[in-house]
Amino acid sequence: MKKILSFIFLGFCIFIVIAGFLEKQKDFSTYFYILLFIVLGAMSIHKLRAKKEMTADKKKALARHISRNVDSYVQGGQKEAGYQVEEEFDTVNIEDAGFEEYPKFSMSYIDSSGAATKRNIILKSITLKEDKVYLNAHCLLRNEDRMFLTDRIKRIEYENEVINQPVVYFYDIFMNSDGYALYKSMENKADVFKLFIFLAKADGKIAKAETDVIVEYIKRLLPKISNKTAEGAVKDIPVISIAEFNTILKKFKKETADNADILEVYKKLYELKKTPDPLERGVYEKVMTSLQV
Repeated sequence: MKKILSFIFLGFCIFIVIAGFLEKQKDFSTYFYILLFIVLGAMSIHKLRAKKEMTADKKKALARHISRNVDSYVQGGQKEAGYQVEEEFDTVNIEDAGFEEYPKFSMSYIDSSGAATKRNIILKSITLKEDKVYLNAHCLLRNEDRMFLTDRIKRIEYENEVINQPVVYFYDIFMNSDGYALYKSMENKADVFKLFIFLAKADGKIAKAETDVIVEYIKRLLPKISNKTAEGAVKDIPVISIAEFNTILKKFKKETADNADILEVYKKLYELKKTPDPLERGVYEKVMTSLQV
């Protein structure tokens, strides 16, 4: 603020000098525009100077300050970012459902208008929503991707075998899939994953390398899970509020079973960048200080 006032004062002085030369013209509108131009120019110069890169010493000092006051910094960054909220798992990819390749089914299907048709479909994924089971597949009859409600399947075959009770059959595939197992595992370790994403998104974004670190941890829990499913699961991890962040830290101080994993992943996430963001550094130091034995 002091710098801005200094620029304005300097501009005013310049204006007085110029006004002296223009005194004979008695053109007060000219004076006004000159003053306005000088003030706006001075403010623009100030903004450009403010955007210059901080020195290494200033960055370290800022990081120490954020580490001590990480609550207010991180909470503000999350409000601006507009992160998605946590949603219930509803779709399993076919590669996580026990099939080595997309399976082909033949079926008799009743469409929404009540007409019966015979369809050959290539199944890509299964969706469970509001107690209904849907097949997301490529329809060879229409040559396009369609969603089929299993309640409308009158008869279906797979490799020349008739599948009785298709609703139950595809429901069981969904519930026994690696994709659903991952969802339940992440649900059981929800607080662990929330801490991971809290650090990864402390600077308002998550890099591919940061996603890969969390995916690596997921594959330790479920080695057979596909990278695509694991990466999708990482995207669905919600960013918690600062109050929940502090509550989780207090919880893990008492329940130390997952602390070693948390510290290991935090270290990997933090060391990805040669010059970590001050916000990430603040979160990292707070967690490491709180959870280390």
